[in-house]
This record gives sequence, structure tokens and C-alpha cells, in this order.
Amino acid sequence: MAFAARALKGDDKGPKYLNSPETDVYHKSSILYGLFEGKKAISKQDECLLTEGYLDVITLNQNGIENVVASSGTALTPGQIRLVSRLTKNITVLFDGDEAGIKAAKRGVDVILEGGLNVKVVSFPEGEDPDSYCKKLGSEAFKKFLDENKKDFIFFMAELFVEKSVGDPIKLVAATREILDSLAKIPDSLKRSIYVQELSKIVKQDEEILLHELNKITWKKDPVKKRRTEQELEKIEKLKIESQGPVVLDEVQEKNIIRLFVQSGEKEYTDGMSVCEFLLNEIVEDEIEFSNEFYAKIFLLVQEYEANKGSEVTEEGVIQEKSLEKLFLHNPNQKVCSFAADCLSEKFVLSPLWEKNEIKVTEPLDNYKSDVDSVLLHLKRVKIHQHLLEIQEQLKNPELSEEQTIEILTELKELKDIENSLAKVIGIVILK
Repeated sequence: MAFAARALKGDDKGPKYLNSPETDVYHKSSILYGLFEGKKAISKQDECLLTEGYLDVITLNQNGIENVVASSGTALTPGQIRLVSRLTKNITVLFDGDEAGIKAAKRGVDVILEGGLNVKVVSFPEGEDPDSYCKKLGSEAFKKFLDENKKDFIFFMAELFVEKSVGDPIKLVAATREILDSLAKIPDSLKRSIYVQELSKIVKQDEEILLHELNKITWKKDPVKKRRTEQELEKIEKLKIESQGPVVLDEVQEKNIIRLFVQSGEKEYTDGMSVCEFLLNEIVEDEIEFSNEFYAKIFLLVQEYEANKGSEVTEEGVIQEKSLEKLFLHNPNQKVCSFAADCLSEKFVLSPLWEKNEIKVTEPLDNYKSDVDSVLLHLKRVKIHQHLLEIQEQLKNPELSEEQTIEILTELKELKDIENSLAKVIGIVILK
């Protein structure tokens, strides 16, 4: 047995609704007034009208609107939302037009969003509530008012917070955060992203910035996600990247790339593109930097040659054709000349027995295209591996913010996927 009542006259000092205290039998936080009578209409119309008080439900029912319930004058609870979710996923909030009603609507919207339901809001003129306004308009006019004034919650909140902040950047930031705080309660990530798109149009702010801020709020408020990220951090700390397959020092790979420029630079790699052009494009596009100073200088020479290739006129007026061979073998730097000569010299002598038995041996330079592909892939993998080690060190920084940690973990995963793909092409088995 329980008692509930509403004040008949406005009294700022007393409560608008009065309920019996909770007992073993009566739990007002898990009860919606009018749900039993309205459940068939709610299910049939696939919509629940949510009001604040008992008289709202009674008056609307008397005017032919039966899909309506009330929160019994108490703050809306997750338990009450679960009751509605069994009948429909769509709730339209009808709250009083005074300041207290608007605040209650905001709180109610957050609880509904957290429950995964779709929510719309109808606001009434100041001083009116569903009960009084339905009596004032009459049944048909009131139904028409509801249909014409239903707003998706994002537009309701924009009207509530953003429009009052126009011209005041500080207030606009606060209003935007208030809306993002509500969006963070939506469990469906796709739905959240769509609402962010709408919000970006309303506040005229870049969508990526809003998404970034929303992710920060979501991460902080989701203990499960926070715990999951902490567990991933712990796993990263224990991860030993150096054990993941054989990795040759990058200096060896850099030397092999420069060797290719010397041996095969002017040969055709694809139609209309030389090996030199191909390697330059790949290295520059992937922003690969040479760690060895000597090889880095030779690479710069090759870049300069490719940018100005053709012919040149000497001081004596003689036209000379430029070539990579001349760039290396006639270079004023003796170290460059020696390196080029070493790359172009014979590295082995075939046994007479091989010639006697007519065993055909493929010359290394005959397979220059596959050599180019192999060397380039190995260089890329080594550079990615080095970057992975650098990122792993960054994660040890105790001053990292939560969002920075998530960004680094995301980059780490992306790089690991790329390294695994390269290793698969090369034929290296990566240990898990």
C-alpha cells in the first residue's frame, strides 16, 4: 500500500509531488505510473510518452492519448527505462515548461540515452505542463502540437544550451561539452558518431575535434573500457618486440639500397620508370630516412641527379651526358668512387667444373627487379620495426595522458599489422 499526491495550488516552498516513503513492497524508483494501462498502446504505437506526474497521464488518457506513463514525480531511473524498453525503443519526453522541468528533462534524456533507447523531447510554453496545456488546447490540437514539436534530443539540447551561448566563446565551449557529455552515454558507437556529425553542423566545429573530445569523455566514464586499456598497457609493457623474427641491422639494408642505385639505377623497372626513379619515389613517399651518414649523402646525390638529369655543358663548351655511373665512378669523393667500384666488381669466380658440366648460373644482375623488390621490403620492415621500438618506449612515459596513451596504442597496432604483412610477403615467420 502506498500514497501519492500532487499539490493543487502552486507553492514554491513545498514539493509539487508527494510520495509515500519506500517500503519492502513499494519501490517508486522501479515503478512507472500508468504503465499497466498503457502498455498495449505503447507497444502498438511503438512509442512511449513520458511525463512527470500522475495528472498528466490521467488527462492525456481522458483525451485519447493512451501510450503515456509518468515517473511519479521522481528522478527517472535506469530500472524505469528497462520497463519501457520491453515495449518500445522510442521515448518522447514531455516535461514541464518551467526551469525545474527543463532540468529534469535533461537528466531524463541522459538516463534514456544510457539505456540505449531513442529519445525525442517536447517542450511546453513556460508555466505549462502536459496536463494544463492539453486542457487548454483540447484533444486534437494537443495531438497536433505534439506531432509538430517533437525534436530529436540533439536539437532540443542545442536549443537549450547552444543558442543561449551565441557570441560568447566560453559559454559555447561549455554548452558543447554539456551535449558531448550526453552523447557519451549512448552505448552504440555508430549512433554516437552520427550525432557528432549533427552537432558539428550546429556548433560549426570540426567533426574530428568533437570526436576526439567525445572519446576522452567516453573513456573516462567507462570503467570497462578503462580497465581494458590498462590491461593492454600491461601487455605492451611485457611485449618483447625484439623477439619477433630475425631483423637485420638497418645499415645493411641501407647499403643494399645504395648498391641497387649503383648496379641497376638506370635499368628499366616498369614501363617508363627506371629503378632509380622507382626507389626514390618509394623512399620519399614512405618518409624513410637513412641513419648511416655516408649512405644518406649518396642518397642525396642520387636525388639531385634525378632532379637535374640530362646533359650539361662543361667550361670548355663540351656537352656531356649525365649518368649514374659517372655520378659514382667519377665522383670527387674517393670514398664514393671506391664504394661504387666495389659494387660493380666481380664477387666470385665460377668453378671450372660448373662450366665443364654446362651448369647455367644466373648472374645476380639478371634478376635485378626481384632484387629491388626484396631489398626495398626488407628496408621498410626494418624501419617500421625501429619505429615500433620507439613507440614502445613512449608508453613507458608516466606523464602520458589517457588520450595520448590510446592514440599510441592505436598507432602501435597499425604498425604491427603493417610489419606482419611485410613479413608475410618476405617469408619471415613472426612469433606471437
